[in-house]
Amino acid sequence: MLSFEYRCAIGRRRSRTSAVAAVGFVVFGCSSGEGEADTIRERAPVVYGDDDRREISDVPAWQRVFDDAVVALIPGSRLVDEGGGRVAVSSMTLSEKYSVCDDERFARQVTAASCGGILIGSDLVLTAGHCFDEDARCDRFSYVMGYAGESVLLDAERVYGCRDVVVRRVEVGAEGRHVDFAVVRLDRPARGVPARIERGVPPVGETVTMLGFPNGLPGKVDAGGSVTENGASDHFQATVDAFGGNSGSPVFDGAGTLRGILIAGAPYDYVAADGCWRVRKVPADEIESQGTERLALLEPALDALSELGAAALPAVRCTGLDCTADDPGEFQVLPPPNPGDAPGHVVAVEKTPPSAGGCAMSEPTRRSGSAALVALLALVARRRRTRKTYDVSAPT
Repeated sequence: MLSFEYRCAIGRRRSRTSAVAAVGFVVFGCSSGEGEADTIRERAPVVYGDDDRREISDVPAWQRVFDDAVVALIPGSRLVDEGGGRVAVSSMTLSEKYSVCDDERFARQVTAASCGGILIGSDLVLTAGHCFDEDARCDRFSYVMGYAGESVLLDAERVYGCRDVVVRRVEVGAEGRHVDFAVVRLDRPARGVPARIERGVPPVGETVTMLGFPNGLPGKVDAGGSVTENGASDHFQATVDAFGGNSGSPVFDGAGTLRGILIAGAPYDYVAADGCWRVRKVPADEIESQGTERLALLEPALDALSELGAAALPAVRCTGLDCTADDPGEFQVLPPPNPGDAPGHVVAVEKTPPSAGGCAMSEPTRRSGSAALVALLALVARRRRTRKTYDVSAPT
């Protein structure tokens, strides 16, 4: 049986940097919607066979889909108004934030996004529910279209604020139930074209493509995935190469039709090697035994919107760059490995599903010293809020 790990925001503002530095690996607590809201992830590899991620500009067939409908959820503090209708992305690089080896792919690119999303209406964005805390405050993020390329400069007209989270549900239950979605209403109609949507479960073997922001990087295309399981009523599984930050990333079939969004995957993005961190990979002949990534089907979100029916527009909560609610700013997520760590060494902190209440953390896979354990216990003690497993909020 596969177990789940919740990889979300790290602690509260006062405890972030010290706790991460002491543990020596990416240590995520329950999502507060602040900064690094990442993914609920299964025990499964991150990269299946070859690393298929490519720049948006290198795959013209997907460029228009990305430009028209894919949205990055970025804390407003990481965006800088350059004037003249241009907005610059200002954030740590992948190397600075995750201490990856210098020759790792995309090491010098910025890592600004916390989640991805997809335009499903003129002003509606579908993303993962766990990208938000239970209070479902949409002003945690600016909603950005066109976040791609090595030197990121954005069109200010495509940086949106929000009115509200129209609906949000997160349910992980018995018998494999996994519902995880949120729909955000933007502050104004988007300059784009909503994705084409198809209900139903894609067949096993169907080729799928994910467009998103792995580890917060500018947009990437992963066209090397295929459906491996489709027996559940609310999700399916596929071999897309997903990382933290890919939560909410849209997944399309070969016809360019939206079939789901990423909600779950591998707990370990990187492994220790050469005194730094490298992408964790699994050989193609081991994929079947390792499990694959989990994608939410569209029916639960579409049905929830239908049940709400027409509603009066709520007031605009934030506009453009003005979406910075309780943003903790930048911090290093993954310090370099300890000198004594063996090649391939990983240390992770696991979280129980929300139904257990609070954030229960297991000890690291491999202990890195008493200081790390003390830091973990202290972090657990600070996280006392009880979490909900189900939340629906309509505009007011």
